[in-house]
Amino acid sequence: MDGGYGISDNIVKVTIGSWEYPLGRFFFNFIFMPLFLALIPFIFLYLAWKTFGVLRKSYALNAIGFLLYFIGGRILQGALDVADLPHVRAILPPLIILLALLIMVIANNYEQLK
Repeated sequence: MDGGYGISDNIVKVTIGSWEYPLGRFFFNFIFMPLFLALIPFIFLYLAWKTFGVLRKSYALNAIGFLLYFIGGRILQGALDVADLPHVRAILPPLIILLALLIMVIANNYEQLK
């Protein structure tokens, strides 16, 4: 099938029962994203547990920032799509993502901010 630009749009899809999902999006949303959600914050928590001083606080803040980023960007946005709240859905996830990015910036500049 032609997509209108002379390029074929034959998309490889994963079929589970009657449900179809594009293969690339399937890998990113259901394989890589849960891995990132599980690995990145917990690596920072492990580093915070094993180190001391300024690095411990920096790693802990990075872990909190990444957890907020993933919760605000992915989980909360999906939950608010289901709960028919268009204004909250438009404002709350970006604010949580900005808060998470602020925490990560503070974490990465923690020694200079003392």
